[in-house]
Amino acid sequence: MKPSALPQLNRIAEAVLERVRLAGGVAPMMFTNFHGFLKSGLPNDVVGDVLRQFGLTPEMVQIEVAGVLTDLTHEIHTHQRTEAHVTCIGEDFGLPNPRGGYAFLRDRWVPVKLGDVFQIAVNVAHGFTVDPGGILYFLSVQSQPLVSPDGQEDYVAQPFTRWLKEDFTL
Repeated sequence: MKPSALPQLNRIAEAVLERVRLAGGVAPMMFTNFHGFLKSGLPNDVVGDVLRQFGLTPEMVQIEVAGVLTDLTHEIHTHQRTEAHVTCIGEDFGLPNPRGGYAFLRDRWVPVKLGDVFQIAVNVAHGFTVDPGGILYFLSVQSQPLVSPDGQEDYVAQPFTRWLKEDFTL
């Protein structure tokens, strides 16, 4: 079995966060829709500089910002080959701080706040959502990249249709 990349993804995320804080935020991001999530890459100089520190390339590690502005309780999913480190972000990135946000890990929803960190191993059910009027942005550092160079997505929707927050004790 191949060793987990999660410890290194954590160090990469810390380096990205530090770089962005020192720069006073990042340039405006261009968000696209990905299964209901907003996602945006970071500037090439930030990604390239950080990955070079670790001897890695964008083909090995994907770094992006994701946003949740609507109910995504129906988007619980797994990744068969991708591990991810997620950090909840806000004003340091020039974005609103989280409010009314939740993360789903394995079998339950948990409320999230600025700075919360989640390590998501291969094949662990996960997702993110917000209450009405809520907002959540997070830095996602993934290895292998969620979308391969040939365009294949490592996004496996779970067979259940919906995990409602009300079904769990928060």
